[in-house]
Amino acid sequence: MAELPKRFQMEEEGKHLVISWRWFSWTDLLGFVFLFMQFGAFPLYCYGQTFVHEPSMVLEWSWLQIIFTLLHLALVFWMVYWMLLANLLNTTRIQVSGSQLLIRHGPIPTLKNHTLARREISQLYGQNPPGKGTKFWLMAKTRSNGTVQLLTGLDKEQVLYLEKTLENRLDIKNRHMGDEEDGIVSK
Repeated sequence: MAELPKRFQMEEEGKHLVISWRWFSWTDLLGFVFLFMQFGAFPLYCYGQTFVHEPSMVLEWSWLQIIFTLLHLALVFWMVYWMLLANLLNTTRIQVSGSQLLIRHGPIPTLKNHTLARREISQLYGQNPPGKGTKFWLMAKTRSNGTVQLLTGLDKEQVLYLEKTLENRLDIKNRHMGDEEDGIVSK
């Protein structure tokens, strides 16, 4: 079996194999600080100064200024909630048995949780989507010929490890995908 990628932890829990990792990285934290300084801190300071020193001026804003302000505050809220809290606190946990693949992210809720029965999965593969550079996705091809994006933001080493380990555990025969190179599909 290939070497466990850094940041990954693997353990056996009864009949289940569990692979997990924390989302946190210093690079992501520094990126968040930069983005917040650009899009959050200065405008929030300006809004605060307007509300504190010139509250009557707010009543004179046009509907466009109000919508822009609300959209901007929603963006700042999303940045703090998702980019900071989720990246600081969340862990991805993959639980696999012979009959099921379960992927959960938490404790901050996301929309990327998956539960797939073994019989639904015909193939797992890594994908390098256009514009994502060195970040890869783990994809599942279903028996009904559909695709499911299981995980995103992985390094090549991580996606190849997960593909091989999960296919082995789920007893899925690895098949070459049409436009696969070095184990990764480019689309």
